[in-house]
Amino acid sequence: MLRRNHDLLSIFRGMKFDDGYSVLKPTSHCFIMGDFNYRATGAYNIAGPLTVPSESDLENDDYEFYKDELSLLRKSNVAFWGFDEAKINFKPTYKFKVGTSKYNTKRKPSWCDRILYQSYQSQHLPPGEVEGERELLNLKADVLEYNSIENLRISDHIPVYLKIRVPYRAPNAIINGKGYLVDPSTGLPDNELYMMPWRTFDHYRRVGAVTDWIFGSGLFLAKTKPGRISVLVTAVLVFLLVKFVF
Repeated sequence: MLRRNHDLLSIFRGMKFDDGYSVLKPTSHCFIMGDFNYRATGAYNIAGPLTVPSESDLENDDYEFYKDELSLLRKSNVAFWGFDEAKINFKPTYKFKVGTSKYNTKRKPSWCDRILYQSYQSQHLPPGEVEGERELLNLKADVLEYNSIENLRISDHIPVYLKIRVPYRAPNAIINGKGYLVDPSTGLPDNELYMMPWRTFDHYRRVGAVTDWIFGSGLFLAKTKPGRISVLVTAVLVFLLVKFVF
């Protein structure tokens, strides 16, 4: 779980766009979706003591959603700061026996596949507007549907989808101009959480570009017809050059 948290920070700090920001930007909508790989372990008390709901209040009680790491970490402000998620009413999307609706008992069923969006709930009203006009200004997200597609069984995961209406106006910025995460309740920066692209990742990107080119070229030459023809022609030319010139 700690490695997953670290991976999240690496994504926030490692991606780089032409505007100088990474994933998080001021005055911008932001959605994060994918296989986050968080499990239903209870977060090992890192997010605080696990409270077991009463049987009457427990939803998805056969699958223990109250132990979901991502929800616990997000609500305790340990990960996915400033992001919301629609209410989950679907069964765990992992791990299935491929092609079936049966879970693989080697893994605990978990909600690995998720879609999150930057929170619109704390959005400030424009100057001159009053709280009662929030609905008229449509400053809140309207979740239409959040569900899984149980009949799509091409891997050990099943996919999820989100239908949502969001305001035209972007959510409040959750990072300041210097790139530090801002506490939405205080407006003060957390100087330990820097969300701008790290220069260290520039080195990783350069090395990655070279290795990708080498690996891609190797696959092209070995696995494609034009690539193999190129290798053959080059080999013949080198042979003739060595034989008749040297």
